[in-house]
Amino acid sequence: MILSLHVKTGKRATRVTKTSVNEYTVEVTARPEKGRANDAVLRALAKHLNFAPSRLKIVSGQTSKKKVVEIL
Repeated sequence: MILSLHVKTGKRATRVTKTSVNEYTVEVTARPEKGRANDAVLRALAKHLNFAPSRLKIVSGQTSKKKVVEIL
C-alpha cells in the first residue's frame, strides 16, 4: 500500500491527520536535521496505523515536505 504524506516539522506536538483515502498530514516536533524528522514521521505514522516502524519505507521525498511511504 502506498501513502502520500505532507510533513510539517518543528511543531509543538506530534500529530497525524488523515486528509483523504491514502493521504495524511504528519506534524512532528523534530527538526529536519540528519534524518531525525524522517525517523519521527515514520514512528508517528506507524503508531497511528498500528504497524511496526520497520514496516514503513520512504519511497520518495527524503528531503521534501511531500513524501511517499510504502507499507511493506
